[in-house]
Amino acid sequence: MLSQYLSGITALLWGLFRIPPPKERPLNVSVWKRLNLETVKHRYGGFRFAKSAFGVLLLTLFGLSPAVQAAADLTATTMVAVLQNDADSDTLFSPGDTIRYIVTIDNTGDAADTSVVFTLTPDTDTTLPGSTVTTTQGTVTSGNTVGDTTVSVSSMGSVAVGTPVTIKIDVTINSPLSSCTTSVTTQGTVTSTEHSGGILTDDINNAAVDDATVTSLTVPNNAPTASDNTVSTPENAQKVFAAADFNFSDIDCSDSLSKIQITQLETVGDLYLDANDNEVLNAGEDVTLSQEIDAVDILRLKFIPVTDDDASPYTTFKFKVKDATDYSASEYTMTINVVPNQAPTGTDKTVTTLEDTAYTFVEADFGYSDADTDPFTSIEITQLETVGALQLSGADVTLTQVILVADIPNLTFTPATNGNGTGYDTFQFTVNDGNVDSSSAYTMTMDVTAVNDAPTAADNTVTTNEDTTYTFAEADFGFSDVDADTLVSVEITTLETVGALQLSGADVTLNQVITVADITASNLTFAPVADANGTGYDNFQFTVNDGTVDSASANTMTIDVTAVNDAPTAADNTVTTNEDTAYSFAEADFGFSDVDADTLVSVEITTLETVGALQLSGADVTVNQVIAVADITASNLTFTPAANASGTGYDTFQFTVNDGTADSASPNTMTIDVTAVNDAPTAADNTVTTNEDTALAFAEADFGFSDAESDPFTSVEITTLETVGALQLSGADVTLNQVITVANIAASNLTFTPAADGFGTGYDTFQFTVNDGTVDSSSAYTMTINVTAQQDAPTAADNTVTTNEDTTYTFAEADFGFSDVDGDTLVSVEITTLEIVGALQLSGADVTLNQVIAVADITASNLTFAPVANDSGTGYDNFQFTVNDGTVDSASANTMTIDVTPVNDLPTAADNTVTTNEDTAYPFVEADFGFSDGDGDTLVSVEITTLETVGTLQLSGADVTLNQVIAVADITASNLTFTPAANASGAAHDTFQYGRQCVSLYHDD
Repeated sequence: MLSQYLSGITALLWGLFRIPPPKERPLNVSVWKRLNLETVKHRYGGFRFAKSAFGVLLLTLFGLSPAVQAAADLTATTMVAVLQNDADSDTLFSPGDTIRYIVTIDNTGDAADTSVVFTLTPDTDTTLPGSTVTTTQGTVTSGNTVGDTTVSVSSMGSVAVGTPVTIKIDVTINSPLSSCTTSVTTQGTVTSTEHSGGILTDDINNAAVDDATVTSLTVPNNAPTASDNTVSTPENAQKVFAAADFNFSDIDCSDSLSKIQITQLETVGDLYLDANDNEVLNAGEDVTLSQEIDAVDILRLKFIPVTDDDASPYTTFKFKVKDATDYSASEYTMTINVVPNQAPTGTDKTVTTLEDTAYTFVEADFGYSDADTDPFTSIEITQLETVGALQLSGADVTLTQVILVADIPNLTFTPATNGNGTGYDTFQFTVNDGNVDSSSAYTMTMDVTAVNDAPTAADNTVTTNEDTTYTFAEADFGFSDVDADTLVSVEITTLETVGALQLSGADVTLNQVITVADITASNLTFAPVADANGTGYDNFQFTVNDGTVDSASANTMTIDVTAVNDAPTAADNTVTTNEDTAYSFAEADFGFSDVDADTLVSVEITTLETVGALQLSGADVTVNQVIAVADITASNLTFTPAANASGTGYDTFQFTVNDGTADSASPNTMTIDVTAVNDAPTAADNTVTTNEDTALAFAEADFGFSDAESDPFTSVEITTLETVGALQLSGADVTLNQVITVANIAASNLTFTPAADGFGTGYDTFQFTVNDGTVDSSSAYTMTINVTAQQDAPTAADNTVTTNEDTTYTFAEADFGFSDVDGDTLVSVEITTLEIVGALQLSGADVTLNQVIAVADITASNLTFAPVANDSGTGYDNFQFTVNDGTVDSASANTMTIDVTPVNDLPTAADNTVTTNEDTAYPFVEADFGFSDGDGDTLVSVEITTLETVGTLQLSGADVTLNQVIAVADITASNLTFTPAANASGAAHDTFQYGRQCVSLYHDD
């Protein structure tokens, strides 16, 4: 019987509620489905709408049975009549529409149910309008009067078997129904004498309920809402928005945010949509009024405050939110607070260096810290040092000088010479984070650790009498020490040459150390040679020691010996003559000396020669013959060797000298060497090599000396000079025909220095002859100097390049001012500081700090700079760089400055549609033409580029002509009008174009 009942109800419902769906989306109406109780509970819930996968609502109302079913003879079912009264004719369940409940109470048992009563309390989303509850049996006791909150049907009396009672209840929808889970009715009950109460519910424990009626309904989309919000960003930082910032809400719980629309723009700063995610406001990225932004793109919505600007509130903009269908009815305000940058801090610091030693500062010395985590940018010197020297790259730091962090390794402090002490000197500084200085200055203290200074001495002259010993005293050595140390010892660094320097009677040795105790005990003495005297008679050199260190340089002790009259002296001597050549004696040959400054008066020959012939004016000299000095100076005293004889020590004779008073105490020996006549020596051309900027010291072997008689190499004569470099002897320029001894060559005193940065094969030459002590080589030889090139660092030059506004500048190799003394070419450029405003890019990617750019990329036009859209200015931006020649970078960075020349931007307009009534002229206003200008210029005129085709476009009553220019004053004066043809109307009735835009003209019917 139950199945027959359901079949009947099904047919009834198909007949009653086959309502055509709205055009916008499908509506599934009056679908009956047999469900068990547990399925109904979990899939639909009791009396609630649930959103299906297709956005429709399911309303489930379950059948009723008595709570106590003795004979299972009373059943109650309900259903909803869709849109019993569709007030807005949209076929949707909207506020103002009517929903009809139909309750069928049936008795399927064998006996009648008596005293049947039905009650129902409608949901708060609906209203009982009054006089809408009807029943086929019984009396409506409540629900038919406006304001009733409960429906009650009683006095049904007895419900006979097979005679169903139908109750119809109409309710009006008060407020929008959600597409989520919206209750449309509360529990209803059916009672009778036989049944204590059947509840319209999906209670799983009510076994009497096993049927459900499912009606698919469509409700209107409910517009979403949002709320005002406030967000914050630090000063000089971008705010990146998230979808959550817009506080989207929708009573249709399955709806989500699909878009936002900007309904009012910010008043300060830049709101932009970062299309390429580079966090830079590029051309075309500014958010415009009414711009729509998809939810997935909200993370690209960013705000940039003005540099160094802050406030709370800083600015606002307004927005609407949208679900899949509708925008919110209201607009909401987004407030942006810009939080000021917090100043960084430093710390007082004490650093330590050694006496006479410069201290090099490091970044950590300044104790930088920043609550905003901004990077350390620079320091400013707010108070200078007072004693030492604070310098940047060797130049004195000035008050308030700003020093970049990159330059801190070039910042040094040098104490004054010999200065030291704890807290020796101080200076004060502030730190900067790129935006602001620290609020207070900090103190850098320099401790200078004392280092023992070498003592000094002084040159001195002491005097003693001839044949009298001198005893040294401590004061003779002129000891001095800035550390106030005392003399501990003296070291003898060069010995005396004539007299005898002795310690306790023993000869002093080279580098012997003499204690000050020995000096004060009179143990250090000097004795002149017997009978010797003279000013500057002898000297020795010495250093002094303070117990720790010797004096840095040696000093000279000179001994003057005062003369006491003595017999003259002579000296053994050797004179030389060539083979077969007579030798004429000179006064000096006899080595006369007299401490009394007497002169030579005569010479006595005490033993005669043995081989040759000693003669006076051609006559042989006899033993003990006295030769007057006048005969000697007249060259009358001669010696002639035997013919063709030669040899060292070839012959000798002895003699004494006389000062007019006394003869010398003992005879001296005159030796005559006879030199064999020999052949001139030879040399050889030679090439020597040195490095660029490096002096070459010549060696004896460089001159290729050779002598057939094995005579020794004696000297070199420079016969032609060098032309480019510097040929020098002991640091002095060699002159033409200067003779250089072999001893000087062996001592590395003869050098050649190429000109600075000069090099090359065959770089320079000079010519020379060699000498064997007797004769020069017969011809000159050439010394060639090759100079091997060494790598020099290249240089660059500061430069300024210019580009137009909104125009990318492509760098060329020449822009970097590369130069190299070695003739090397540019290999790469390193970017040492980045640009500030625009975009420096390599092949479209932002250049990073210290990135190296190959010259191939520069010549391939891959290195570019793009200014910010619509931005310009002299000195608009800059970056620093070094250049590289393939081996070494330039020593210092140079600056590339970019000037951006302003260019007027073309204005834009917008297509537009205006509307007028049939037979009514339309006067245009300025806003109709959608004028916009990036430079902030105002609309001046409109040019009509195509004419209307149907109506009449006129200026002050005269037809507008093709390409006619309309002044904005005429537009604002309503002189530009369009009149449709008489009785004509329609959408897009007519169009004309101005500039490159189109205006469509509509007429209302």
